[in-house]
Amino acid sequence: MKKNSQLKTVVISAAIILILILLMVFGFRALFTPVGDSRTISDPVSIQPSVVSPDPSSSELTSSEPEDTTAWGEPLSKNTAPVGEEWFDDAIFIGDSLTEGLSAYNLLDSDKVVASTGINPQSILTKDCIKQPDGSTVTVLHAIASKHPAKIYVMLGSNGVAFIGKDKLVELYGEFVDNLKSAHPDSDIYLQSILPVTHAKETEDDRYANSKIDEYNAAIMQMAGEKKVYYVNVAEAIKDENGCLPADVGADGMHFGPSTYNLWLDYLREHYAE
Repeated sequence: MKKNSQLKTVVISAAIILILILLMVFGFRALFTPVGDSRTISDPVSIQPSVVSPDPSSSELTSSEPEDTTAWGEPLSKNTAPVGEEWFDDAIFIGDSLTEGLSAYNLLDSDKVVASTGINPQSILTKDCIKQPDGSTVTVLHAIASKHPAKIYVMLGSNGVAFIGKDKLVELYGEFVDNLKSAHPDSDIYLQSILPVTHAKETEDDRYANSKIDEYNAAIMQMAGEKKVYYVNVAEAIKDENGCLPADVGADGMHFGPSTYNLWLDYLREHYAE
C-alpha cells in the first residue's frame, strides 16, 4: 500500500509540473502575439509593399502635352485688341472663288491665296486646280507643300452645301484637315464658317437656305473641335439682321465686293488665337 501511495504521489506531481510547464509556454506566447493576429508561430511573416492611391490632382499625373486653353469646338472669341495687317504676312488662305476674291481685289498678295473657283470638300484633295509658274496645275496640298505658313485659313463648303449631305461634307472636310495638319504640323489652322447667301438666293433655291448653312457650320465647328483646330465664325461679320448676306453687296446672291472683304479681314484680325 505504501508503495502504491508513493507512486500515485509521483504521478500527480509529474502531471502538475507538466501543466505548469504548458501554462508557462502558452502564457509566454500570448505576451508576444498581437491581438487579432491569427498566425501560428510557423506562419511566415510577409512584408507587403505600401500601395499609395494616385492623387488625381497631382501635377505629376498630368499629360506631358501642353495644355491648350482654347475652347476647342467653339468659335474664337473677340480679342480686346485687333492685330495689325502684318498678321497676314505669314498666312495662307485656302478656298474657292470667295477666297479668290481676296487677291482679285488686291486685299492680299496672290502668293498668300491658294484658291480655285468651284473647289469643294469633295474635290480639294484630288483636283489639279492651282496654276503654277510653269503653266502646270497641281492640287492645293501640292501647291503649298514647300511653304511654311504660321497660319492657314480655310473656307470650304459654299460649293457643296447644295449637293453634298452634311455628314459627308464634314467627313470629307475632316479628311482634308487631317492631311493639312500632317503636312504642316507647325501651322495654326483656322476653319472659317461658310458664308451666308442673300434672301433672294435662298428663296430662289432652297438648297442654299441660310438655316441649312447654319446647320452645316455647326457641324464644321464640332469637327474643328475634334481635330483641335480653330474655328472662326466669319459669317456673323457680314450677316444682316435676318441672317442673310445683304442684298446690295453682290449681284448673284453669293459673291461680294471689297467693302465686304474688308469686314471679313477685320473680323479675322479681331478673332485670333493668342
